[in-house]
Amino acid sequence: MGGFRYWVGLVLGWWLNVALAQGCVDEAQRLALGEQLRLWNESYRLVGESAVSDQTYDALRAQWLAWQACAGGEEAVVEALPLPREGVRLQHPYPHRRLPKLSEDEVREWLARQQGAVVVQPKVDGVAVTLVYREGRLVQAISRGDGQWGLDWTAVVRAMPNVVQNFAKNEAVVQGELYWRQSFSYEAGDRAQRAAVMGVLQSANPSVQELAQVGFFAWDWADGPEVFEARMQALQSAGFVLGEWSKLVRSFDEVQAWRRRWARERLPFAVDGVVLKYAHQLQSGFEYYGDRVDAVAWKFTPQTAVTTVAAIEWMVGRRGEVTPIVVVAPVTLAGRTIQRVSLGSVARWRKMDVGVGDAVRIGLNGSVIPVLQAVVWRSPVRVLSIPDDDFDAWTCWHYERRCASQFQARLAWLSGKKGLNLRGIGGDRWQSLAEQGVLVHVLDWLDWEEADLRSFAGFGEKRARQWMAQFAIARKRSQLDWWVALGLPANRREWAGWQEQGLIEDAAVLANYRVVDWQRFAGVGRKRALDLQRFFVLWQEQGLSARLAEAGVEVFIPKNPASSGIFIWLK
Repeated sequence: MGGFRYWVGLVLGWWLNVALAQGCVDEAQRLALGEQLRLWNESYRLVGESAVSDQTYDALRAQWLAWQACAGGEEAVVEALPLPREGVRLQHPYPHRRLPKLSEDEVREWLARQQGAVVVQPKVDGVAVTLVYREGRLVQAISRGDGQWGLDWTAVVRAMPNVVQNFAKNEAVVQGELYWRQSFSYEAGDRAQRAAVMGVLQSANPSVQELAQVGFFAWDWADGPEVFEARMQALQSAGFVLGEWSKLVRSFDEVQAWRRRWARERLPFAVDGVVLKYAHQLQSGFEYYGDRVDAVAWKFTPQTAVTTVAAIEWMVGRRGEVTPIVVVAPVTLAGRTIQRVSLGSVARWRKMDVGVGDAVRIGLNGSVIPVLQAVVWRSPVRVLSIPDDDFDAWTCWHYERRCASQFQARLAWLSGKKGLNLRGIGGDRWQSLAEQGVLVHVLDWLDWEEADLRSFAGFGEKRARQWMAQFAIARKRSQLDWWVALGLPANRREWAGWQEQGLIEDAAVLANYRVVDWQRFAGVGRKRALDLQRFFVLWQEQGLSARLAEAGVEVFIPKNPASSGIFIWLK
């Protein structure tokens, strides 16, 4: 029954993979992701909570829009947000507008269209808010909400000592970001503290210490002076955090230099990119709703990527251990294209509950090894199946479809440095020969002649000659080398130590060792003793010594050929 589920899973996985590649998926998936985006959007824009990172949201929104386009749907499904019924709602004097996120090439183009200098600022990762001042006092603090209306956060923001409470003689509207005051470095992998800010904002009775941990970074003074210098001087004099983080630049190289610097240095707030904006701000530019045209964002190179699970493959190691491999839609991290991520074990796969169609976050361990960090959205169409759990250290000595990965792993170990050290002969080449049907048993290659090799796909005269030379070297390897190459559950150093303790290197004798006999040797517990006992029993039962002798492996050839016995083939 398990095998049936495995093959059904592969077929369904293939179907979903095709669907994803074409941009179309099951209707249930499209509707479910749209609803999830709506809930996240509502939570972030209306309440200020961020269940997922901006990067995760943007990636899933792009995926959903592709599915919508395929189905002929409308983007408005996600954008339509009802305001919460609870809580006081206030209207923004000037709408909060979306900031377009550009690529490097798009930033170059945007800069090329500007005349004169522009302003570059770090893109602070916090909670957006509008501060309204009348007659010099802070009278309103409004959450971003839907961009036109938001929640009243005035009481708690007025209790924050690091938010400017008095500014300008007449009415002033300052838009910006409430952030957690903590040393931060993007390249060091520090995490943003947006959730901590929200905790203070939503607390019924935040402590003095908590209130002091929140700062405010001013993006813009919407109704302030048009000239950059005048605007910055006034804000800086009033105590706003902005002036030292706003730089006039005239070229892409200058922008790139500040972006690299702010990504590398430790800053007093979390950042995830840079913002570029016009140096001269007209008040009329703040009065419309929608994407900004006067400012754009250039995010830092992502340290993680969100992608979709296309399939799950099951790799079986030479000892029978099953490892789930998650195949994902290609993503790029640190200049590397990632398509496959190991989950390490079936237990971890079960715990993470990863299925085909899920959206997952991928990162790099040590800037090299891809790691699946989390499932950020689960498809309602669950395709979860695993191969039969009947693989162990003694299965798959012959090639068949279900044994492909373990068979390849056996041969890769055999020819590798810890086995027979056959130079230039690796797992992929063994697998190709197995798929051609010329390599059925792990030891079939010992029967090949050079002419046989030249007849195989991928082999010419030079490669055939090189392989035959390595085969000749293999035939001169020691008995221990062959035992290790074929799966002895011990390494050479351990074996040498056991020999000093009286171990006899004779397969016939070792096949009669009991578990208690093996446990006399250093480092051998019950499980290892059982594995060693089984190895030598099967070695004798399957006639491996005779098989290797017949193939010309010198150490196994009896001194008296007449006593070589009957060759028994492995089953």
